[in-house]
Amino acid sequence: MTTLLEQAFTAATQLPQERQDELAQLILQEIYRPQHQQVNKAPTQKSPLQIFTELGLVGCFEGEPDLSANYKSVVKSYILKKHDHS
Repeated sequence: MTTLLEQAFTAATQLPQERQDELAQLILQEIYRPQHQQVNKAPTQKSPLQIFTELGLVGCFEGEPDLSANYKSVVKSYILKKHDHS
């Protein structure tokens, strides 16, 4: 069974390098932020949903009805097709 962190990492590796760097920076800031420190939410500050949407991590798609059962083979064929240089 794949953990949520593994799923997020897999999705992040599909992003362009610039977006990967932005996401990594956001994650590291959150990890190292002291737990007692409150985040100031200014009206101009983007919400996590806005940030993740801009990074392409939030959305929906249409897929096969049994995708949850055979997602590994679907992802494998997608990657092979995407990176086929022959």
